[in-house]
Amino acid sequence: MLRHFARRWGLALVCLLIGLALAFASYHRARKSGLVVSPGRDVLPANGYAETKLNVSAGKYSPNAVVWTFTSGRELADIEMKGPDVYLRAGVNPGLVTLIARAPGFPPAQTKIQLNLDPTDQFGDGTPDFLRLDSQEDRSAFRHWFAFLAESTLFQPEKDRPIEINDCAALIRFAYRETLRRHDASWAIQWHLNQLPGSQSVKKYTYPHTALFLK
Repeated sequence: MLRHFARRWGLALVCLLIGLALAFASYHRARKSGLVVSPGRDVLPANGYAETKLNVSAGKYSPNAVVWTFTSGRELADIEMKGPDVYLRAGVNPGLVTLIARAPGFPPAQTKIQLNLDPTDQFGDGTPDFLRLDSQEDRSAFRHWFAFLAESTLFQPEKDRPIEINDCAALIRFAYRETLRRHDASWAIQWHLNQLPGSQSVKKYTYPHTALFLK
């Protein structure tokens, strides 16, 4: 009885050791092969909406906890998470974006994505599409934020109002520029805004990385 029990445990131990050895060998081969970054597309139109999925592999191994950093073109694009997938979304200015992917146990890997000027003018009126807010969500967000900022700033106590606002034109410039910001807590504190609307920020542009220079 004891001998049979010992044989079963010995067999289980051998199977466990073989499994660990195979897993280690697979990991070692993946590490030896290094990270490979394969974007879905390596050329995108700089229109504010185009995106490409960033795929990372190491042989047959899919590394976890990948960290992305920009080495060039940080002002040209954004990294976005969609569930477990990572995407690069183009801004509206052309240029070269260089990304580094890092994962524990692997040397870093680099990829480059070119953003090209998109001169498409769907209405033929001389205004290229990259200057337009194409989506209904962005147009709605712009209207809500612009109206909120113009009204709330106008009625702010003078001590809290931005010093640059000294007439109606300055108020409009301020509201237009800040509408295109990313609206987070630090931004709200900077402008003494105690309450914010529930609207999302404009996605296509994020000041100061816009196609038009705004002061």
